Amino acid sequence: MYEDISFVKELANTKRTITEQEEEFINKTRKSRATFYRYRKKLGLRSKHKRFEYGGSIKEICYFCLNKATLIHHINQNRKDNQKENLIPLCKGCHTKIHRVLNTIKYQKMRTHSLTT
Repeated sequence: MYEDISFVKELANTKRTITEQEEEFINKTRKSRATFYRYRKKLGLRSKHKRFEYGGSIKEICYFCLNKATLIHHINQNRKDNQKENLIPLCKGCHTKIHRVLNTIKYQKMRTHSLTT
C-alpha cells in the first residue's frame, strides 16, 4: 500500500494529465480508479482543478454568490469534459442548489413519462 501511495505522489510531480496518471497507476498496480483517487486524497491532492482559469485570470469566487469557490461544476454534467467553457467555480451551497434543481427536473421527467405510458 505504501509503495502505491508513493507512486501516486511521483505521478503527481510529473507533467502528465490527471487522466494519464490514473491510467498509469491502474496499469502498473492493477488497482481501481477509486483507489487512485483515495490515495490522492490522502496526499492532499484531492482536487483535480486546483485553480480555475477563465479568460486568462484565475477565479476563486463563486459564479453566483461571490463567496469563495470550493468546487468546480461541469455544466454539461460530464466529468471528463474539462474544457474551460464547461466549468464554473461554485461554493458548496450553490453547487448543492444546482444539483437539487437538476435532480428535481430529472424526477419530474421520469414521473411524467411513467404516467403517459
